[in-house]
Amino acid sequence: MDATRRATLAGLAAASLAGAAPARAAPLPRSVTRHPAFRPWKQVYDPDPAPLDVKVTTLAGETVPLRSWIGKGPTVLVLWATWCAPCVAEKPSQARLQRQLNHMRSKSKIKCVQAYDPRPLDSARAGLDRMNCKDLETARATPEFEKAFVNFFGASPRDPSRTSLPSLVLLGPDGLEIARAEGALLSYKGQSYWSDAVTQQFIGTLDRLLLET
Repeated sequence: MDATRRATLAGLAAASLAGAAPARAAPLPRSVTRHPAFRPWKQVYDPDPAPLDVKVTTLAGETVPLRSWIGKGPTVLVLWATWCAPCVAEKPSQARLQRQLNHMRSKSKIKCVQAYDPRPLDSARAGLDRMNCKDLETARATPEFEKAFVNFFGASPRDPSRTSLPSLVLLGPDGLEIARAEGALLSYKGQSYWSDAVTQQFIGTLDRLLLET
């Protein structure tokens, strides 16, 4: 493991025990930044911690912190809305990738949060199910979540009350931001990012790639 990242992880553990704010992320290893599937992502240097303590509402009607809903392991967090055509268009390929991650027994997962959208979560969920997207886990953003992520991503130039959609953040197992992206993603070959085998390898083994030098 890279010595700098080892020190950061140790600091995270100490901060957690002490109840302090998380440390800043260590420089990403070259195995991540030079991977072809990293190209659509924007690395944010010295980022603020993602607002993982804001809450989401699940299909069961429970309101829980985003941190506990995500769980452990690398996460692709996708903010989307039913009125957002690019968001909806990507859902079947994201669902296929999640099925592949499940088959790989990968620790990585794709989590979708419906935000800035008047449509009820159960109705949005039913629409995804009709598109064969049952493998995608979904929750609904609370007003607290929506406000926090406007501050985190920045406001949409079309509507300052929300972010641009889709907005995505790639989180490491420690909950720290690795990178972010906005809009529909394309692979380095100009194809759908989520359908590319290189993306599957990258997302599926991200926990191990982060420990390389």
